[in-house]
Amino acid sequence: MSGNPGWSDISVVVDFSYLCRLFYEMMARPRGNNPDYDKSKRPVPFAVDGVMQTVMWLAEQEPAQLFIALDSGTSYREKIYPGYKGFREKPPEFWACYELCLRDLMDNFSDHVHVVAAADWEADDVCASVAHDAFAYGNRFII
Repeated sequence: MSGNPGWSDISVVVDFSYLCRLFYEMMARPRGNNPDYDKSKRPVPFAVDGVMQTVMWLAEQEPAQLFIALDSGTSYREKIYPGYKGFREKPPEFWACYELCLRDLMDNFSDHVHVVAAADWEADDVCASVAHDAFAYGNRFII
């Protein structure tokens, strides 16, 4: 890897679910003004590739630490409010593509990418905790 010295004291924390959803939703945007655009026919491979390229680029910058945060189980928010995130579309059937992407990252970049999760917490909560700890150790961080 060809590191970037400016990143050596930066910890990077990525909410993996958010990144996947972001690329997936970007692929849902019609190009131009097309009222007949079928949202179900998104070019999913491009979205998966976008996720992989983003994480690989971050790893190549050689930050002090690179964390991929995951949701784990049912969050405490869903337990106290069953309608939490009820407005969101269900993840598509091919969401498993992103899980394979994650497994590939873990297998091939384990020296640079650390996957973190905490039972009953969402990835954004994990991101905040990791960033808080990085800051406590004097590292700058990017979420």
